[in-house]
Formats: sequence, structure tokens, C-alpha cells
Amino acid sequence: MLLSNLAWTLGNGETINFLSDIWVPALGPLYDYVQLPPSSMHQISFASVLNDRGEWDVAQLSTVFMATAVPYILGIKPPGPNSGPDMCVWRWTDHQDFVLKSAYQQCVQPVLGWLRQNLYSNILFRGNLPWKLVFSSILWHTWKNRNDAIFTGISCTFEQVLSRGIAWANYYNDGWMTGALVTHSTMIPTPWSNPEPGCFCLNIDGAVSLNSGKATIVGLLRDAAGNFLFGFSKFIGCVNSLNAELWSLYIGLQLVWDYGIDYLEIQTDCK
Repeated sequence: MLLSNLAWTLGNGETINFLSDIWVPALGPLYDYVQLPPSSMHQISFASVLNDRGEWDVAQLSTVFMATAVPYILGIKPPGPNSGPDMCVWRWTDHQDFVLKSAYQQCVQPVLGWLRQNLYSNILFRGNLPWKLVFSSILWHTWKNRNDAIFTGISCTFEQVLSRGIAWANYYNDGWMTGALVTHSTMIPTPWSNPEPGCFCLNIDGAVSLNSGKATIVGLLRDAAGNFLFGFSKFIGCVNSLNAELWSLYIGLQLVWDYGIDYLEIQTDCK
């Protein structure tokens, strides 16, 4: 990346590679603009496009390069023996001095473009899942995995991070419910209790709209100290309260399995 942001101020031309180095900052490497066969490119040099007076040979430049490139080359002072050595400069400032802000912008802009391209994409993943949702979910799990590795010493494999990201995107995409009035199965008002050390606790619940009969499920996973690990919600269609609770158990166990947990206590407020 550093080399692509450097350019040359043309002096005597002895240091610069005519086609591969950037000495016309507005164009970049000139080999992108050559219109001769590749077999002839090794013959192209400063000497081959200068006339007997040391000036640019416009006819020869027009033969070698595309018409769009020639005016930019003509705007550069031709090399000469009395012009001093070629100098390497920073490409992106008017005065050609290195500025940290300019370097930061050159590094960040490609990343921001890549993020925007994915976050605003209309591509569907596996047929019906918005890619922008999958992408943002995987980014979040990647960031969380990095923090876990730094602060707890525990991290997941790339395959686990990818699987969790896709699973969360699926549940988020389907996890919307309409209707304000809901009914729960018979609840038992029981406060949350810590599982034994080393065990994880999955709390689940299901609710059904009295208006539409549509149901949604929710759940969350905590460790033995009560620290939140993940939560989920999902619209599951039209079912009764008991089936909603069973769906919450099923989906919760799927997520726990994807999370790599095999020692689990399940708590629910229904009977």
C-alpha cells in the first residue's frame, strides 16, 4: 500500500522505471495506458519518446500511449542531464510532502468503501437472507471473539464465528412479530438463579398474540456468574402457547449447540 501512494518527481530520469513507477501522479503506472503489443513494451523508455532536442515527441507518445494519457505526460517537464536526480515524493498532497492525515485517509478509504459496499448490498445469501445482515452479524461476532481472546483468553475458531454469525442473521431476519396483545402459557413467578459453577443457563419464553394468533419466542444465555452471552427472538407463525414454548426450547438448544456449550441448565417460567 505504501508504494502505491508514492510518486516520483522527474529529474534526469535515471532512477525511474518508465512504465512501472508513478511519475505522472494523475495517471499512476503508465503501463496501464500502453497501446502497443506486450512484446514491444520492453523497448519503451524515456529516450524512445524524446526528440533530438530533449523534448517530448508528441507523435511518438501518441503511438505508444492512449490519447487520454498523452496530455498528462506532456504536462511533466522532460528529463534532462541538468535536472538533478529523480526524487521520491508523497502522491496525495499538492506540495508532495508526507502528511499523516493524508496517509490515514488513503488507508481508511478503501476499508470504508468495502464496508459500505457490503452493508448496503442487496445481494441475498443462500437464496433469501440479506447479505448485509449476514455481513454485519459476522463482523460483530469477529469483534466479540477478538475481545474474548484478549480479556478472557478464550476464543473460537473461524468456522465457529462464521456459523454463529449466519445463525444470528437468520434468527434476526425472521424475528419480527406484529400484534401488541399477547398471551403466555401459565407462568410461575420464579427469580433467576445461578447454575452451578462451570454450567451455563438458558432462559426461554414464548408468547402468542390474542389478535392474530401469531407467536414469537425469546431466550437468553448466561454463564454461572450471570454474565450475558447472547439472546435471540424469532417469529414462528401461528401456534398455541405450549408450542411456542417448545419452539423456544428447540431454537435455544440449536444456538447453544452452535455456541459450543455442552453443560447447560434450562429455565422457563411456564408449566
